[in-house]
Amino acid sequence: MNVGTARVDVTPDRPRLCASGVSPDPPRAYAPLICRCMTLFDGQRRIAIVNYPFNALDVATPILRERCERELGIPAAYLILLATHNHQSPIQIIVSP
Repeated sequence: MNVGTARVDVTPDRPRLCASGVSPDPPRAYAPLICRCMTLFDGQRRIAIVNYPFNALDVATPILRERCERELGIPAAYLILLATHNHQSPIQIIVSP
């Protein structure tokens, strides 16, 4: 079994709007927002577990699943996405008017 890990700072470089579009959410991050990933490979299949500090997965999930399959060969069924709820990161949902 091969195991790989990675981490990357995904702190926004500018304020992002909250879901209502009214005010920045938040005006700036209080601490770095870190995304972490671990992959496991048994010689035949690779699974990826991704933990990222965004409040919801609505917008990013289909994008991540498609890119992981296309660019890394990891099917959606082998991709585990975990959002860490917090009050520092951009909201990743679409709100209907």
